[in-house]
Amino acid sequence: MLSRVEWRELLYEKSIAALPVFYMFGKSRAQ
Repeated sequence: MLSRVEWRELLYEKSIAALPVFYMFGKSRAQ
C-alpha cells in the first residue's frame, strides 16, 4: 500500500511525463 506522499510523488512524475504529449496533441488539434 502506497503512503499519501509516495502516491503524490508518483502522480507528479506521471503528470510531468504526460505534459509533452498533451502539448503536442493540443498543437496538432489547433491546426
